[in-house]
Amino acid sequence: MKYYITHKIEGSEGGNTVEITKDTFTVGRHGDLATPLGLNCVSRLHFGIFRHRDGCYIRDLNSHCGTRVKSKSEDGMRSYEVLDANIGNPSGEVKLRNGDEISIGIDARPKILLTFTTS
Repeated sequence: MKYYITHKIEGSEGGNTVEITKDTFTVGRHGDLATPLGLNCVSRLHFGIFRHRDGCYIRDLNSHCGTRVKSKSEDGMRSYEVLDANIGNPSGEVKLRNGDEISIGIDARPKILLTFTTS
């Protein structure tokens, strides 16, 4: 199975899609997927996507502004806040599903929007 992440700035057209080819894929100002500099809501290494046998998981890497995952479920939308293991998420990770929406910085503007997809 192949995994992809599409990223764009809220309000902009289109987006850029990148294949996740590494077992550990980082997103941030200095990550494998470098987000635009000058956005103070983005940490150097903001979050990581980790490939396991049963799929991909996301973990916030102690960012300053947080990471949110919005998952589609059969009964509508579910929202998870990706937390540090010491704060409340026992594993520190959330499993990603096809179509999950990831946002950097809970209340940051402009918002960086990312979508996780599989094929």
